[in-house]
Amino acid sequence: APFCKASLVSAWKIVWRDSSQTASPNAGVPMSAMAGALQVELEKVNHYQLGKGLASPKTSDLQTSRKILFACVALSALAFTLYSVF
Repeated sequence: APFCKASLVSAWKIVWRDSSQTASPNAGVPMSAMAGALQVELEKVNHYQLGKGLASPKTSDLQTSRKILFACVALSALAFTLYSVF
């Protein structure tokens, strides 16, 4: 997250605070991590608010979220490659 101009500390805090709010535990962790990393509030009306009290998302947050996604994919691919070699 830091190399994508995102907040690793905020992502961690929001995951611990908000990840259990979604109906699916598998969805809550990545969505709350992204909300925290971007420091925005993600809401499904009458269901959950991830990052409650943070800023509203902007269009520019889409580009940052894509950078975070690509970084995660690249790091995962590297980890799996290293694991298969060793």
